[in-house]
Amino acid sequence: MSPVETYPGAGSATKAENAWEFLCGAFVFSIPFIAGLNSALVIVLLALWFFLPKRTNWRESGIVILAASMPFWLAAAGMIYTDNVEEGLFRLQQKALLLVLPLLFLTIHVDLGRLARTMMSLFVLGVTIACAVSVLASLYQWGQTGSSQYFTGHGLARFLDLYPYVFALLCLVALTVLAEAERGSIALYPWLGRKVRLGLGILLVGFLLLLAVQQVILIWVLLTLFYAWRVLPQKKWVGAIAVFLVVLLAMSVALVAPLREKVNDIVSGSDRNTIPLDQEGPMKQEWNGIAVRKAIWTCAWDLIRENPVWGVGTGDGQDALQQAYANRKFHLAALYNRYNAHNQYVQTLVCAGVIGLAIWLTSIGWLLWKFRHESLFLFTFAALLFSMLTESMLETNKGNLIVAFVLSALLLPVRFKVASSRASG
Repeated sequence: MSPVETYPGAGSATKAENAWEFLCGAFVFSIPFIAGLNSALVIVLLALWFFLPKRTNWRESGIVILAASMPFWLAAAGMIYTDNVEEGLFRLQQKALLLVLPLLFLTIHVDLGRLARTMMSLFVLGVTIACAVSVLASLYQWGQTGSSQYFTGHGLARFLDLYPYVFALLCLVALTVLAEAERGSIALYPWLGRKVRLGLGILLVGFLLLLAVQQVILIWVLLTLFYAWRVLPQKKWVGAIAVFLVVLLAMSVALVAPLREKVNDIVSGSDRNTIPLDQEGPMKQEWNGIAVRKAIWTCAWDLIRENPVWGVGTGDGQDALQQAYANRKFHLAALYNRYNAHNQYVQTLVCAGVIGLAIWLTSIGWLLWKFRHESLFLFTFAALLFSMLTESMLETNKGNLIVAFVLSALLLPVRFKVASSRASG
C-alpha cells in the first residue's frame, strides 16, 4: 500500500468531508481556468471550513501559515502609509489567497492521504486539459486565419487569458507531481498509471517548450537532470539524457519562433536590448523583453533610492513607478503601459522597502529550510522563486493563486507523512 493513501484514525467520511474533498478537487482542477470560478470555489471552501473539524495543535501549522502569508501581512502593513487606498485594497485582496489557502488546507482535520491524492490527481488533470483546450483553440484560430502564431508563446496562452510564464509554471508543477508519483513519494488515482503519466508528461513538456518561457524551460532541464541522477541506477544514462535534452532544446529553438527570437536577443547582443533613457526617442520601436526589463529596473532603482527603508506603500507602488518612468522619459511605460517592476523582489523593495524585503526573504528561507527534505514542495517553490527574478508574480491574481497552491496543497503530503509517523510511533 502506498504510504500516503490513508490517514491515521480516519473512519468513514461524513457528508461534509466528502463535500470538502469534492470542492477541493474542483478548485485545483479550475486553477488554469476562469479566475472568477477560482474565487467562487475558494469562498465556498472557506464557508464549509467553519463546519469541519480542525487540528487541535495549531502551533506548527500556524508558523507555516504565517511564513507563507508574509506578503499579505507586509501589504497590510503598507496600507498604513499608502495614499492610494483603493489600489492598496485591491493589492491586499490579491494577496489574501496567500493567507486563505494555507489556512484552509493546513488546519483541516480530515483524511489527508485521500485529500492529497484527490487534489494532486485533479490538478494534473486540470493542467493537461487546459493544454489540450489551448491547442484546440489554436487549431481553430489557425483554420480561421492561417497564422501559426497561435501555436506558440502568447498566442497559445491567450484563449485561457493566462500569462505564458504562469501557464508554463503550471505545466512545470504538474510535471513535478508526476515525477514524484513515479518515485512513489505521493499517490495519485489508479487511472493515472505509469503509461498515462508518461503520456501526460510528454504532452506537458511539449506544451512547455511551445510556450517559450526560457527561465521555466531552464528550470525544467535542471530538474530533469536532477531526477535522472536521483532515480537511474546507472549514472552513465544521465549523460545520455543530457545529450537528448540539448538536442531537444536545439530543435525547439529552431522550430519555435518566440524561443528563437529570445535566444537570438541574448546571444547577439542586439541593439534592441537597450532602451535609451533620459532622452526623447521613437515611441513605436519594437523593443524586446530584455530592453524593457532593463529600463524598468533602472527606473525602479531610482524610486528605491528615494524610499529605501519602508518603500512607498501598498497602493502607491504603481503610481510611483509611472512617475519614475516619466522622470526618465521612458515613454513606452509612462504613457502607453502600466508596467510593474517585473521582478517580485524589486517590487517588494518599491512597496515595502528594505525592511519588508528582509522580512519576506527570512520567511522564504525558513520555509526552504523547514521543508528541505520534501522534494515536491522544495522544487516547485524554488521554481516560483526563480521565476520571480523576471516577473512580479504576486501582482497578478493567477500568480498569487499558483504560489498559494504550492504553499498549501503541496504541503498536504508532508502533513500526512508527519501524522502517519506520529501515529505509528
